[in-house]
Amino acid sequence: MRFVTAAYLRRDWLVWSSYRFAAIWQLAAVTAVVVGVAFAGHWIVTRASVYNGSKNYASFALAGLAFTDALLSGLTGPSQAVRDGQTSGTLEPICLTPVHAWQFIVGSSVFQIILAFIRAMLLLFAAILFLGYWHHANVPAAVLVFVPALLTFLGLGLLASAFTIVIKQGQPVVAGYIALSGLLGGTLIPVALLPAWVQALSQLLPLTHALTGLRLALAGRGFGDVGQSIGVLVVMALVFLPLGLIAATKATQRARREGSLVVY
Repeated sequence: MRFVTAAYLRRDWLVWSSYRFAAIWQLAAVTAVVVGVAFAGHWIVTRASVYNGSKNYASFALAGLAFTDALLSGLTGPSQAVRDGQTSGTLEPICLTPVHAWQFIVGSSVFQIILAFIRAMLLLFAAILFLGYWHHANVPAAVLVFVPALLTFLGLGLLASAFTIVIKQGQPVVAGYIALSGLLGGTLIPVALLPAWVQALSQLLPLTHALTGLRLALAGRGFGDVGQSIGVLVVMALVFLPLGLIAATKATQRARREGSLVVY
């Protein structure tokens, strides 16, 4: 698996690095987000108790944007890899090689996940450096929250890729789920400010638990405070990752039998 992933990483790096202004635009986007949210934070006042350990809205929103981008890349990457393979005509030849379908899907997603993670780190470091946030962050606790959260979203991404292989139009489903997660998962709106029945619904979303745990870790809280988030995300990862791997494999096998790998 590591050789397959390395090959796809090299391919995606060569494609991405061929666009000379890509890195510049990434940095510009991060700077614009940090500045925009910092100014907005001065105008938004609400109860500090709703911020999951963040000291103001600006730090709450910046953490939400950074980690939502990084985590949702695990959801969008696999289905986008399949879609690109379908439209470019490379999906069928790849599936005829010894490379397993899930290896191709995961390997093709790794570079985008790494880019999203780098964007998140740049945003967080900019907030630390220029705004003075999160100097006492519990980094090990944040890692323990982030890893199962990313694996959960990767499992969901594999399920979405299976959906794309079978019905050829998985992007609207993924877009709808992203919109729902962004609205109810606490990216920009504190879950505590939502109606009670919506708060109950938000607890079904992995993004809710991920952002809650990550914000508490950034605020320097101990493992006891983030333990619930870690536990929920580990269970979700153990459910969705194997399910996604099985679904992607089965969907590819079905498309091979039907001869529909090149249909989109």
